[in-house]
Amino acid sequence: MKRRKWIFVGLFVVVAGIVSMIAHFNWQSTTQTQGYQAIQLIEKYEIIRDSVSWQKLLKTSDNGKNLTDVNQLNVYLQAINKHSSAVEIDKNAQSSTSIRNLPTAEVTRGFTIINVPSAFVLDSDDQFANEYLTELDHLIHQSSNNLVINLINNTGGFFEPMTLGVSSLVPDGIIFREIDKNKKSYPLKLVNGQLTGGIKSTRTKLMAKSQLKTTKISTKRKIAVLINGRTGSAAELTALALKNNPQVKFFGTNTAGFTSLNLGKILPDKNQQKAWWLNLTVGYVKAVDGKLYDNQSVSPDYQVSIADLSLNQPNLAMESNDELFKMLAAWFEA
Repeated sequence: MKRRKWIFVGLFVVVAGIVSMIAHFNWQSTTQTQGYQAIQLIEKYEIIRDSVSWQKLLKTSDNGKNLTDVNQLNVYLQAINKHSSAVEIDKNAQSSTSIRNLPTAEVTRGFTIINVPSAFVLDSDDQFANEYLTELDHLIHQSSNNLVINLINNTGGFFEPMTLGVSSLVPDGIIFREIDKNKKSYPLKLVNGQLTGGIKSTRTKLMAKSQLKTTKISTKRKIAVLINGRTGSAAELTALALKNNPQVKFFGTNTAGFTSLNLGKILPDKNQQKAWWLNLTVGYVKAVDGKLYDNQSVSPDYQVSIADLSLNQPNLAMESNDELFKMLAAWFEA
């Protein structure tokens, strides 16, 4: 069962990367083979955690010259770093890649629960990204009951809309430090509703365009955040940003453990109709408290089992989550 869980989460992280990044890249022609280009990019950017698999890939492919199977490359990439992947994509698929789910709110059992969905948007879709972060900020400020931020089943996507959407709950300053393959540290900062800094190659157009004018929520107000084993990638990084608020506590189970930074690269075939899409792991993070997250899970402050919910329509009010609500109530009342 454990293996199935990781396959499930990994699949959603791969989909998140494709949906988020595919339309950002130009399909440029080259005389080099896709396999050779892939090896060059991995060597330049990838954080290699399994050197044996890396050396085996180099040997079996003759440094990429004989590498023609993207599925074989994907197997090696995921062995080299579990947050990395390679898939084949169709050029015509670029027109329908956003999954436009906005944040929602529900009031149940005396709590206002803000459901934060995966932010699978195109890098060029700044209009939807701004709708997402503005709606999330609005829902947070409209809440009057005990506030619960729900990151359950949020498998990731773009980090910027999610984190800026909750930025009224996050102190300005360094969110965390991004560390590249050479162990050089780049602080990522939240300043006046905008994200700045970090590893340059991982920054997107959305980061440059996205800014939110918001009012900070009182640091005396308690905030509960829900996480589980399907909270992954960008959602985990958003969770780390929220951790900087001393009034925030996490409830649930350990997250998926994809706390690293990705860079997407498109390698078109000679006919310019299909391409290999590489999702390379190029960095990891160091939290403000000094803890390193290199594909480690974010752990809850209060461990509690949460019922297996629908990915699209979470129903936290179900009776099987009585223990969760009792724990939340006790913490808010303390």
